Amino acid sequence: MMRSVSRSVGTSSQQHNVPKHFDILPYPPLKVRVHPVVVLTILDAYLRREEGQMNVIGTLLGTVSEGNVVDISDCFVDRHSLTDEGLLQIIKDHHETMYELKQQVSGSGAKDIVVGWFCTGSEMTELTCAVHGWFKQFNTVSKFHPQPPLTEPIHLMVNTTMDRDNLSIKAYMQVPMNMAKDACFQFQELPLELFASSSDRAGLSLLLKVREANRRHRQQHEGNRASALSSSAPSSAAAVAAISDTPGVAGVPVIKQGLGAALEKLSDQLNKCGAYVRSVLDGSEKADPEIGRFLSKALCVEAVQDLEVFEQMCQNALQDNLMVVHLTSLARLQFAVAEKLNTSFF
Repeated sequence: MMRSVSRSVGTSSQQHNVPKHFDILPYPPLKVRVHPVVVLTILDAYLRREEGQMNVIGTLLGTVSEGNVVDISDCFVDRHSLTDEGLLQIIKDHHETMYELKQQVSGSGAKDIVVGWFCTGSEMTELTCAVHGWFKQFNTVSKFHPQPPLTEPIHLMVNTTMDRDNLSIKAYMQVPMNMAKDACFQFQELPLELFASSSDRAGLSLLLKVREANRRHRQQHEGNRASALSSSAPSSAAAVAAISDTPGVAGVPVIKQGLGAALEKLSDQLNKCGAYVRSVLDGSEKADPEIGRFLSKALCVEAVQDLEVFEQMCQNALQDNLMVVHLTSLARLQFAVAEKLNTSFF
């Protein structure tokens, strides 16, 4: 009986190419897509971290799409502290309040779920296992509910040390090691992709333009600012000139230029689409089914509204943007005035 079994197993392994390892996952491997807002939020939280904290941790929000793709589209910071014994304590009330706030912001649309957690750092420590265990075991508090194929929380590590002149972002998932005698787990790295939509790319392009304009503005007026700061009692004209040379205020006209460039680009694309449709209708160009489906999908993305309603929406949005720009300019001006006064009297 044992011989026949051994033969059958050997024949089966030759025909079906049984792998040498037995750590086979029941679900397809996950892929992670991270939106730029998540990365910028984590970096901002690291810059604003409390005094004495080396790293920050927080919750990742997103959805599972395309079967095995985890889209991480939002996040928030979790306040935590360390006890005298070195144990990690995550503030429960703050976590639940932030989660409920994110759910209210999403409105009646598809709500994001908790897909994992993030931390800043360059390597895993004992606290990594502690935080991961908190999200996994205390799911009534962490709001992470395992469901196929996302059976384990995603761990996103952002290296903010910039030791390699680039921003390292890695995603991990905890998997069991079945070959060990005792219960043992390891963090397996998952394929990660930085995904930016068209609106995200437009916003990032505008941020880069403002950053480059501020850099040029700072280099251009460095001499004027140095002379104004070196004088013990600067005149009112010099103070006003120094305040006007503040790099933060230079971003407002750049924003207007970026909006105008975006509108010009949109108008050019609409003209190209209109010319293509007219050439297809008059028979001078052969129709392309893929282009037709793309144009049809683009036209059906937003509901058709009356011209008066659309103009009112544009006016309201423009007024809101102008108010934000005005308040931003006032805040920067007040900071500049306070800086000049402190420099003059102290």
